[in-house]
Amino acid sequence: MSTTTNIQQLIEQEEQQLNEKKTLLKAADKSINRLRVNVDDIAATCEKLMRSHGMNQTALLAGLGLDTAESRLVSAGIRKLAKNDTEPVESEQNTVAVQNAEPEQQ
Repeated sequence: MSTTTNIQQLIEQEEQQLNEKKTLLKAADKSINRLRVNVDDIAATCEKLMRSHGMNQTALLAGLGLDTAESRLVSAGIRKLAKNDTEPVESEQNTVAVQNAEPEQQ
């Protein structure tokens, strides 16, 4: 009986440790997701600054005081945005032109 009891206690301890690890992993996953959102926001802002003000990416990232790993993440985000971007400045101008043209047609 004591062997069975010991095995049950060991199983319970292992289950408790497993649950603690799951909890820690969930918390870490939430933190990582928050960081991704922050990196995406920073990348979007940097990309807009570079496009609208002709700023240099290297100088901009250096000015933010990011370390190498952070800078690489933001750079990757900027590249992703630039790759997916199909001249939003032009499309914004077209939207304004269409909005201005509509009242004249009516």
